[in-house]
Amino acid sequence: MKLEKKRINQNFIPLLADEIVADSVIPFDIYIKKSHGYVIMLEAGTSITLALKAKLSDIRKLYVPKTMLSIYGKYSKEYQSEDEFIIVTTVSKLDKSIDKSCRELRRYLAGEVSCKEKIEIILSCGYALMKACFKADENQLFLEHIEIYTKTLLYVVGVSGIKIKQFIALMQDENCNEVHALNVAILALYLAKDLKFRDDELSHVFKAGLFHDLGNKFIDYEILNQHGKLSADQFKTIQEHPRFGADMVKEGGIDNVNIYEAILYHHENLDGSGYPMGLKASKIPKNAQVIALCDVFNALTMERSCRGSYSSFNALKIIKLEMKRQINPLYTNELIKMLH
Repeated sequence: MKLEKKRINQNFIPLLADEIVADSVIPFDIYIKKSHGYVIMLEAGTSITLALKAKLSDIRKLYVPKTMLSIYGKYSKEYQSEDEFIIVTTVSKLDKSIDKSCRELRRYLAGEVSCKEKIEIILSCGYALMKACFKADENQLFLEHIEIYTKTLLYVVGVSGIKIKQFIALMQDENCNEVHALNVAILALYLAKDLKFRDDELSHVFKAGLFHDLGNKFIDYEILNQHGKLSADQFKTIQEHPRFGADMVKEGGIDNVNIYEAILYHHENLDGSGYPMGLKASKIPKNAQVIALCDVFNALTMERSCRGSYSSFNALKIIKLEMKRQINPLYTNELIKMLH
C-alpha cells in the first residue's frame, strides 16, 4: 500500500469493491476522491489479502484512471469476481476459489489482527460461502469448505473471547437468504455453547443453522417476499421449505440425523401449532428449538420493507411475551442473558 498520497489531475471511472478479488494482485492503480481531488490509495502490483479486501469494502467509492482502463478490463474478465469468492460459471473454479478462501481465513485468524477485523473477515467469508450454497445446483453444499468454516467458528468461539454482541454489531441486516442463514448459525452456536451443548452438538447446531432455510431455493421469490398476507395455498407452499431443505442436505451428503432433524423441525412450536409435523414440547429436538429461537430473533431484527426492523430489546420482548407457548422459555431466558 502506498503511504504517500499524491494529488493528481486526471480522468477516472468508478470501481466497486466487489470487483476487487481477494488473493489477487491488482495490475492497476486505485484512487479515492478527496475534497481537493483524487489521491492514490493502492498502487499496481499490490496483493489483495482478505484483510485488505474487507477494508476496501468499507469505502463507498473507489476509482481507476482511464489510462488503465484496458488493464482493468482484462483483470475483470479474468476473475469475474463477486464478494470474497470468485463466483464463475464452472463448478471446478468455484470449488477451488472457496477452498483457497477458507484456508486463507484460517491462516489470517491466526495472525495478529484486531477483534473487529477478525469478525469482519469471518462474516464476509461466511456470507459469500452461503451465497455460493444458495446459488449452486440443488445438492451442491461445498461440504469440505463448510467443515473448514465450522471448525474456524468453533475455534474462535472457544478461545478468542469474542462475544456474540460484538458479532451482532457487525452483522448485516439485509433481508436475503445468505445473510439470515449465517446470522442464525452464529447466534445458535453461541446460544448452544451457553446451554452447555457438547462440542459435537455445537458443530451440528451451527451447520443446521447454515442450512435451515436452504429449502427456500424451491420457493417462488414473490411468495417469499410478499408484503401482504399470504393466501392459504401460498402459506402451504412456504411450509414445505423445512422438508425441502432437510432433503437437500441429506441428498447433498450430510447424513447426520441431528442436523437433518434440526432443519426439518425448526418451525415446530411447543404447543403443536408449528409445521411440518405439528410436534409438541419434548418431541421437538433441542437443536431444532435453538434454531427456531435464533431464526425468529434474527428475522425480527432484520430490515423488512413492510415494517422496518425491531431492536434487539423489542424482538426479545415479543418472543418472551407473545411467543412463550411456541418458543422454549428456558432458551429465551438464556438468549436474553447472553445478549445483555
